[in-house]
Amino acid sequence: MRRPLPDGSHLTTICAGKYKAGRGYGQLEVRILKALMTATLADGTCRSELWRGMTSLLDAER
Repeated sequence: MRRPLPDGSHLTTICAGKYKAGRGYGQLEVRILKALMTATLADGTCRSELWRGMTSLLDAER
């Protein structure tokens, strides 16, 4: 399930599947962030890529 947040990120749930490190989690709610990163390379060319990050910090306002 995906729930959009006002800042453009969204909340979703991930499942541990078969592998459970330590105590493990059955399901964990996480926030997905998106950012367009642009880098200028040594030869002067620019390259842009969309990156996604995942965090357990769920409050979009904090």
